[in-house]
Amino acid sequence: MRLLIFVLYSGDVVRSIASVKEDFRNYKTPSIEKEVKTVTIGLDGTCMLTVEDGYRQVMVGTIGLYDDEGTRLHTIYAAARPEYGKQTFLNRMKNEISRVWRIYPDSEYVGVADGAGDNRPFLEKHTSAQITDFYHASEYIGNTGNAAIRNKNERIEWIREKCHELKNEEGGQRRFAGK
Repeated sequence: MRLLIFVLYSGDVVRSIASVKEDFRNYKTPSIEKEVKTVTIGLDGTCMLTVEDGYRQVMVGTIGLYDDEGTRLHTIYAAARPEYGKQTFLNRMKNEISRVWRIYPDSEYVGVADGAGDNRPFLEKHTSAQITDFYHASEYIGNTGNAAIRNKNERIEWIREKCHELKNEEGGQRRFAGK
């Protein structure tokens, strides 16, 4: 029993230390030598069962800086500890996006997320375009194949072809978006 109490206490101590360090971290957003053509803003989250509070949302995000050839030049990572909702995380992302925008105001800003309904309004405020990440897009393709094609071998081949087209063929994303 003592060990369990110590572990719970230690978790609270670690969480407190992490919170203090999060709030007072002071770093400089990098200035890249090459032109930053595109800035991506990525969001993802999941629910986590906590001992004290039940299920809480855990969010992670990235801000990627890319040149005109699509080469990643730098990535900023952000996260927030489990909370009810995701306001702490979204505030942190807004601050990071503002820092980046002050340095790269002329870059194209693109949102990348899983399609969760509450991610889109946030991304629309900060980006000119939003896309669904490949993992979740391929999941939608799989669901479509499962619903439309009865023959297992034909279904697997169709899903494989569509995922390849989406990821590797010029204009594949536009065809799936109907544009």
